[in-house]
Parts: sequence; structure tokens; C-alpha cells
Amino acid sequence: MAKKYKIKRYNRIYRKNRSSRITPATLLLTVVGIGALAFLGYSLYQPVYNLLTGGYSSTIPSGSSPAPISQSVPEQSEPVVIPEHPQQVKGIYMPPQVMLDAAARTEWLDRIAGPTNVKEGVSLLDAASGVEVNTVVLDVKTSDGRILYQSALEQVAMAGSMTANPIDLKAVIGEINARGLKVAVRMQAFRDPLAGAVLPDLAIKYVDNNWLWLDNSKELGGKTWLNPYSTEARAYLGDIAAEVTNMGAEIVIMDSVQFPEGVGLDLARFGYDSGSVTKTDALKRFVTEVSDKVQAAGGKLYTYMTSTSLFGVNTDRYAGAPAAFLGENVALSLMPAQFGDNFESSAYTVNAPVQNPYGTVKAALEQDQLLLGSERKLLAFVQGYTASGLVNGKTYSWQEVADQIRAAKEGGVESYVIYSPDGIYPYGV
Repeated sequence: MAKKYKIKRYNRIYRKNRSSRITPATLLLTVVGIGALAFLGYSLYQPVYNLLTGGYSSTIPSGSSPAPISQSVPEQSEPVVIPEHPQQVKGIYMPPQVMLDAAARTEWLDRIAGPTNVKEGVSLLDAASGVEVNTVVLDVKTSDGRILYQSALEQVAMAGSMTANPIDLKAVIGEINARGLKVAVRMQAFRDPLAGAVLPDLAIKYVDNNWLWLDNSKELGGKTWLNPYSTEARAYLGDIAAEVTNMGAEIVIMDSVQFPEGVGLDLARFGYDSGSVTKTDALKRFVTEVSDKVQAAGGKLYTYMTSTSLFGVNTDRYAGAPAAFLGENVALSLMPAQFGDNFESSAYTVNAPVQNPYGTVKAALEQDQLLLGSERKLLAFVQGYTASGLVNGKTYSWQEVADQIRAAKEGGVESYVIYSPDGIYPYGV
């Protein structure tokens, strides 16, 4: 067993010097003294500490408030402001024959997005040239109804409207983005002879029957049109616009937002709510619906309109009011060639418009803005090609392109698209 310790053998240490034993009175005084010292230390600690550490001055001027105590917090720097992506579109149009051919597309992009133009050494990205590019405009739905990209939409498959060799649009957009350029797409709306011919609920009919309305006789190549009053047609177009936006397009330019042109217009039946909704309101509704879908996908919708239409040429297709339904973003054609050799209307008159690209664009834009109002955001289409067949024609170089851009900017329009229908631009671009 372990040895037991006897506590009492150590009792002598407690019995030693009995005369120094602490009495109750002594204990009480000791406790009181310790408490007084603690209180005094507590009262003096913060002032002494602040004085020693420079927390505040030992003297405060009469009538002044004490200076705030420094917390030794590091001085905060100004917040870093990250600039937004440039809002101005500086676009150039790539036509389908280039876009659909991988080799041609690469060569074309090398000329546009390379450090210099291949043939003439003219930099398109040099601000000194007056011609800059940050956006490529592609077609995704043509005026003959073809869908040029691989669509996953059920109605596109049902209509059989996808072209024979569609592109992988997301991949092509990635290819363009990799060169530091963004992408806008253009699509035709109601001018579509394919989808309506297969999906009759999308198309305009003849009065008093369900035959598909044609814009001319069948023997003369008459074509069907999509119906702006058809909920199915509007959904079809809106879904395409949303799909391409989800694939990476930042802007959708919607062309042919209109009623049909052709012969036999008095025989066209629109059905649905055409008895209670005006044609102008029907087009306005379409623009709003598509804009909402595009915005939900992260993009912007621009509705395309020509200056000649705004000035009163062929406005029946727009119910006589082309400025009334366009929405807040308008892609506006200012190209001098649209005015022909001479142009005259109640709003605008110009002689030999192609000869004076700066003056033509400047004057046309002023009239357009009066008709459109000041609230809309404009994207100017300028002419990047030489118009053939004009008596008063002129060869267009980059100088004529730059003159149009300058006129648009002076009119407050910073965004533009340089357009050539075949993708051939000055200096062989």
C-alpha cells in the first residue's frame, strides 16, 4: 500500500510567530486600501494612456470641444472606378457569304481586326484614320427566311428554315470576341416566305378563306409573309432573337418590322385582334415583346428604319407612321445612296446626295431627329461602298466613310455601322 502522508506533521509552519496573526480589523483595512488603490488606478489609466500615446492634447483651449480621439486607422484611399464597356457601337457588316465560309471569314477578320489592312496598310483601328471598328454585324435570318445558324428552336426545325450548312453561332461569336470585337446580329422580321408557308398559323391569309396570301401571283414568284397580328409569328421571331442573344450577340437589329408590300393588299386578312388593334399598335406591340425577350437575355434590340421611309416614301407598310412604333433604340440608315441621284420630299430635298456624303448625312440626320424625337438612341448606318448605276455617282474611299461618321457625330450620334452589301470595303477590306 502507498504510504499515507500525515498532514499534522507540518502544522508547525502555521503555529510559527503567532503574534503576527492577521486580525479581522487588519483584514478589513487591507481590503479597503486595495479597493481605493484600484479605483484610483482605473480613474487615471485612460487619461494617462491617451496623454502618453498622443491620443489628445494635454491642454484644450477654452470654449473648444475636445478633438476626436485618433483610432490609428489607416487612411482610406479613393474607391477604384472601373470604366464601363464602351457604349458606342463602331460596327462593320460581314455578309452571309463571308460568315458561312470559315476560310473567308478568317481572312476577312484578319483584314478588319489585324494591326493593319492587308493590302494598303491602312489601320481600321487607328483613331487618326477617322474609321474605327469595335463590332462586327452578322446576319442570322435573311429576307428569304433562312436561318443561318444552328438553332435549337422547335419551330425553326418544324419550318425547315435552317440553311443547309448553318454556322455554330456561339463559336463564331467566340472567334470574333477573341479578336477584341463584339458582335451585333441582324435579322429580318415579317419578310419571310419560308416559315409561313410551312406553319400557316404564322402567315397572312386571304379574305374569307385559309389560303396563304401571296404578294404577287404564284406564276410571278409571289411569296408569303408573316403576320404581325399572329401571336405565333411574334413568338417565333422573338424566340430567335433571344436565342442568338444567349449565344453571345450583344445587339439584335430587327429589320422588316412592317406589313407586306406587293399586289392584292386589299385581299389580305390578318385575323386575331386586328379588328380592335391598329396596325401601328400591332407593330409597336411586336417591338416591345421582342425587346423584352432580348433584354432578359442580356442584349439590346434596335429596330431598323431608313431615312427615306421617315421622310414619307412607301409608308403604307408602316401604317403611315414609321416613327410611331420603333422603340427606344433605332438603327437608322443615313446612307447617301438610298436617296438616288436626287431626292425630294416634304421633309427633305437634296441634289446629287452621293456627291456630298458629309452634307447629305448631316442634313438628313437633322430631319430624322425632328421626326424621331430626342429620347431615342440612334445607331447610324453609313455607306461603305461605291453605289453603281447613279448618274451623280462617286467612288467611295475611307475619306467618304469618315465624312459620314463625322457628320453623324456632330449630330450627336456616336454609334455607327459601316455597311457594304458584299462586305467589300475601300482598300480591299
